[in-house]
Amino acid sequence: MSTANPQPLDSRLLSAMKRLRLENINLQRQMRTLQSDCEQASTQASESGSRKLQLEKQLSQVEAQLQELEKLKQRVESLEAEKQHWEAQRQAITSLAQRQTLELQELRTLLAERDEQIAALQQSNQAAGQELERVKQQARQVIVQHYQAMKTAQEQAQQAFEEVRRNKSQLDAIRAPMGSGHRKVLPPRSLRPMSLPSQGVNQ
Repeated sequence: MSTANPQPLDSRLLSAMKRLRLENINLQRQMRTLQSDCEQASTQASESGSRKLQLEKQLSQVEAQLQELEKLKQRVESLEAEKQHWEAQRQAITSLAQRQTLELQELRTLLAERDEQIAALQQSNQAAGQELERVKQQARQVIVQHYQAMKTAQEQAQQAFEEVRRNKSQLDAIRAPMGSGHRKVLPPRSLRPMSLPSQGVNQ
């Protein structure tokens, strides 16, 4: 019996060793599988981290682009407001320019009418000046003629006065003195003044 017992023991040991090898092989396979899965998971995690970093970077870029877009939007709104302001200014300036053009045309029309009136007044003044000069010339001629007539009349009156004075002197010189009982003696007819009327006295 002592010789028969070791064989089953060895057989059990061999069987146990075989099982252990198989389990070891399985465990190694499982370990390799787990290692492979772990490597894949690590790779996927690394890729996922890299992808996450890329996504975060892209997200940052998108956020920066959104901020830039918002700034551009505000700038566009500001430019649009400025455009409306300048458009209103342009319309106001255009309206003012049109109004000033109309006023300038009216002023030019008024100036042309005023020039025509001034030209008519100048012609009228020139005609009136010519008429006044003609009247002055006629008045000077009338004054000269009147002065000459007055001078001639004065000269004639002076001559007549001198003639009367001479005749009176001659009469006084030739008149005989009057005595009592004598009648008045007249000078000869040749010595009597022609301007005096004949006296009804006997010669």
